[in-house]
Amino acid sequence: MLNYREQKILKILYDSQSYITVKKLSKQIDFSPQTVRNDLKKIKNYIDLNNLGEIILKPGRGIAFITTKENWEKLQSLQNDEMTIDASTAKRKLMVCKIMLTSNITNMANLTKKLYLSKSGVKKALSEAETWLLGRNIRLKKVRGKGYQIVCTELSRRIALLELFSDMQKCNKQLAESLGKLEAKSNLANEIFSFFDGFNPMGAIDTIQKTENNFGMCFNYVSKGQLAFCLSLSVYECKLNNAIGKVSIWGASPFNREVAKDITKRLQSVYNITIPEGETEYITLCVSISEINNFTDISSLDRCKKNEESLCKIIDKLINLISNIIGINFKYDKTLFMNLFLYLRSAIECCRYQIHHKANPICLKIKNDYQNIYTVALTASILFEDEMQIEIGDNEIGMLTLYIIEAIYRANSNVKICILCNYGIGISQFLKQKIERFIPNISVSILATSQDTEKIISNDCDFIVTTQNIGTSCKGKDVVVVDNLLLPYDIKCIEKEIARIRRQKLNKIAVKEKNFKVKLFVGKCVYFVDNSGQLEKKHY
Repeated sequence: MLNYREQKILKILYDSQSYITVKKLSKQIDFSPQTVRNDLKKIKNYIDLNNLGEIILKPGRGIAFITTKENWEKLQSLQNDEMTIDASTAKRKLMVCKIMLTSNITNMANLTKKLYLSKSGVKKALSEAETWLLGRNIRLKKVRGKGYQIVCTELSRRIALLELFSDMQKCNKQLAESLGKLEAKSNLANEIFSFFDGFNPMGAIDTIQKTENNFGMCFNYVSKGQLAFCLSLSVYECKLNNAIGKVSIWGASPFNREVAKDITKRLQSVYNITIPEGETEYITLCVSISEINNFTDISSLDRCKKNEESLCKIIDKLINLISNIIGINFKYDKTLFMNLFLYLRSAIECCRYQIHHKANPICLKIKNDYQNIYTVALTASILFEDEMQIEIGDNEIGMLTLYIIEAIYRANSNVKICILCNYGIGISQFLKQKIERFIPNISVSILATSQDTEKIISNDCDFIVTTQNIGTSCKGKDVVVVDNLLLPYDIKCIEKEIARIRRQKLNKIAVKEKNFKVKLFVGKCVYFVDNSGQLEKKHY
């Protein structure tokens, strides 16, 4: 079956009246030309296998899809059927997982009744479910005369339920799309209500909103949904007298415990229940794995950072390492630090408790399109193993890559200028304040006079703004001459020079991304084993 991107490429080819180049295709689907070439191979094989037309590739002209209207309609029907079967099969497996995770023990007869399947269909679904559960440290045990039961810790079961809920959301969406219900939108409250057979999650959803307001922060969209599910699960189990036993959440920060305590208090009031200590610890874990999008209360942010000093120190080391590898100083990039802090404080906890996240398509695209920067992030990620004994995955490395890319573009979009003025500090300060007020992403690195030759030469400013008529260049730097009062025309001249500098810097980034290499190994420390099993030294 063709995936969504491959179907989109095929639709563009079908609608095109002539040949279309790989470059044009890549722009229309917003993926790299190499990705398009790989997709075209799969599309061609699929079309040839099903005898639905012909994909023609002509050097210098591009690609064309030759087919009949009947074959195109057959292709659409075939795709919908395959998608429905695929989604239905996946849902069947997930339904078995849900039954196993929410029942003490179940047998084949019960599974057959609940799934409306034959015995052979249940066996196949059970086998698929067993593989899914094993990947979450949960084993299926067959009990003679009774059926099947899961063997795992309560914490592992709850983590698996969170992942299961996420997978079922995705599966339901795919199934709706395959049936032509493209307008169908997910409703979190209804999905949780259905998952827990009638439990009302609105109290948990409202609790999250009130806690966010209380702490002056906001969880990101995905984390908010996951947290709502986890809190609903906690209340649901308490109502059934199945509260989690003693569980210790290692490494939870005082800030996360404070947030969890606030949530627990509100849930007890809303649902009129008593939440025991074990459940409070579980709620603390749920808060710890939820990513905060931003803080609106600066004092709350400061408290959060103070409570997680060890993470702040690791991020400082991470930024220093990235700066040394790439050759750009990110040590004063507050945005990079904040992005990493907000992301890593939850991502590290997810890795610690082996909470799997589905591969982010953006991260996959970044890995393909920015291989050099991805290598930098991969190299820097060793810090987490050394400092915290945590191994982060591809998804986390992909996000690190994204933040590094953003930092590189920020570093090269910020322009520094030198103000050269012989009329005294008053005029110089006036020019500085007016320029920084009217022009964003510009900073004045030095105020100088024509006598400060050494200062100008050693300064790393991009160009000079001056009230003196000193020509178009001074000490190897371009010059923009302005009026003492900095007229609107002068502002436009400065902005024009800034645009030129930025284009120049971004072109350098593109060249550097293609050419720089990251040294991962020291040659003198590398040895190879020869055919006899002896260590053989190679010199580089």
